[in-house]
Amino acid sequence: MSRKGVSYIVTVILVTFLVILIALVVSGKLWEYVQGFMTKRAVQVTVTVYSNGLIKVELRNVGWGVDISDVEINVEINGQTTTCDLSWSPPLPLKPGRESIGVGYINTVLAPAVPYKGTLTVYYSDGARDTLTFSGTVLGS
Repeated sequence: MSRKGVSYIVTVILVTFLVILIALVVSGKLWEYVQGFMTKRAVQVTVTVYSNGLIKVELRNVGWGVDISDVEINVEINGQTTTCDLSWSPPLPLKPGRESIGVGYINTVLAPAVPYKGTLTVYYSDGARDTLTFSGTVLGS
């Protein structure tokens, strides 16, 4: 085998290796984009506060590809911020397309029509989280 033949083979091997390396990098970037289309984190939430201290959260997972694993709620009423532990039915994690209702109590009796506001933090099974704000007025129980 001549020197020309050896250098040709080495060149072909190096070019092939380079093409494979570029293809892997490009396909890795494409895979990230594909994964972005395979998951969507989205929720619909309704928060209701009643005058007896009951808090009801209606939660719907309207995304796809990722579950809702946990929810935290903070409510501010009359200038005081309260964290409330919620009991969920059906229990979390919440699959895409499903709905759950969370119920909890804050230790105060409220007058109807008092304004409230707060934040709801939604934790997803892939480690991401969203923080949503809400507001309304207290309903009579």
